[in-house]
Amino acid sequence: MTFEYASAYYSTSYADSLKVYVSDDCGSSWAQVAAWSSADANFSTAGQLTSSFVPNDSTKWCHGNSAIACPSIDLDAYSGMSGIQVKFVAINGYGNNVFIDNINITGQAQVAPVASFTGDSAACTGQTLNFFDYTTPTPAARTWYFQGGTPSTSNAPNPSVTYTAAGSYDVKLVVSNAAGADSVTLSNYVTITPAPVSSVALSVSATTVCKNDSVFATATGTNGGLTPTYDWYVNNTMVLGGSTSYNGVYNDGDILKVVMTSSDDCVSAKVVADSITINVNPLPAVTLSSQGYVCELDGPQQLSGGTPAGGIYSGTGVTNDSIFPSVAGVGSHWIYYTYADATTGCSNTKQRTMSVQPAPGKPMVSQDATTGELVAATPAGSYSYHWLDANMDPIAGATSATYMPTANGDYYVKIISNIQCSNVSDVYSVNNIGLDEELLEGFEIFPNPATNLLTIRTTGDAELRVIDAAGRTVLVSNIIGTLDLDVQGWARGAYMVQLIKGDVIETLPVMLK
Repeated sequence: MTFEYASAYYSTSYADSLKVYVSDDCGSSWAQVAAWSSADANFSTAGQLTSSFVPNDSTKWCHGNSAIACPSIDLDAYSGMSGIQVKFVAINGYGNNVFIDNINITGQAQVAPVASFTGDSAACTGQTLNFFDYTTPTPAARTWYFQGGTPSTSNAPNPSVTYTAAGSYDVKLVVSNAAGADSVTLSNYVTITPAPVSSVALSVSATTVCKNDSVFATATGTNGGLTPTYDWYVNNTMVLGGSTSYNGVYNDGDILKVVMTSSDDCVSAKVVADSITINVNPLPAVTLSSQGYVCELDGPQQLSGGTPAGGIYSGTGVTNDSIFPSVAGVGSHWIYYTYADATTGCSNTKQRTMSVQPAPGKPMVSQDATTGELVAATPAGSYSYHWLDANMDPIAGATSATYMPTANGDYYVKIISNIQCSNVSDVYSVNNIGLDEELLEGFEIFPNPATNLLTIRTTGDAELRVIDAAGRTVLVSNIIGTLDLDVQGWARGAYMVQLIKGDVIETLPVMLK
């Protein structure tokens, strides 16, 4: 209830007061609900006035005085009652006048609520049903009762309920306020049918793999509806959505999970999941030492330097753990060493480069027409030499660019570059070594072995050449009949003495000791 008033007081010695009463028994008794006194500075709207007070403008009223508020009295305790009376009592002890105007009682009387509700009436087991309280007026308290439901009771205005067993069930709502209470029961309001069981099964290409291997996983759903959705998680972190398969790389102990959300509302569980733990074995520790280089014309070269032992070498030109330089070709090539752990089956590979160096160009062999020496012609560069016999075996001491053959036959020269890459000439056949019977008949050397003096004897005249074991010519001379040589200062060892007449050569060995 609200009202407006205007008041003044005669003096501080004379107080006025205003009281408000309410009766709910037609005036038989009255209850005071408010009281004011002019002694209260917040009550008087016009202040002290010794003449008769009349509020002749709005500022003398509570609604026009910024310092004074018009009263507002709470009558909610009498809401819904009939025959209520209100009286105002002004008490004047030689005070002044009090004026009252615009008395208003507003609000709605409280009445007892009328219970009413609606909600979902059909569902499957496990499916959520929603209920709504339409009681008027809004109750101060309510209690729902759901036969066979979870929860079985609720005080919420709009509760959600599930049912685990098929059947028909009652729903009851009880409401109340200060004015009264009401209830409504709808028998067999809810009908629950059995829900099909939904599930998802996760399958993987392997549960135990090697580090860095990928695992392919697929999900197979049951009772997922027409458009189920699939989400993939690794250790509870989502990695892919919207696919029935996932391919990933894992760490040891990672948990892969797939979650299916059914598009069908009538299932035992709308969201289902399956998971699996992935076991990841470590790769073996593998090393491979530097592989250096090989030469283009080398034969197969066994590869080495890989650990642990028992691994396999591979790469361009590699067969049975050996590299074939001619197959690989000149240039730099990767050599791989792969070792597989016998227990886990996991393998690891290390790689190193190996260079195939080009061979020097093939040397050419010719024979000096005057001396009979074999001469090696080589491409530009610095080389070492080795002369070979018909079996391609090295000839002892024959390591210079020329070689004096001691017998007819096939010869080769092998040249070796500064990085030890080699090439061998084509065969060169010598067939001009030998004298006619006249030269052979008179050719002798004594003593043999010799120490200080060496005597050479022949029939007729001829050119004489002495060659040391390294193929170096140490003496060239003409001989007619007999020639004595002082060899005391010569190096000890083997020598070849050649007699040359025309285009034939005869050679005899001699030893100095």
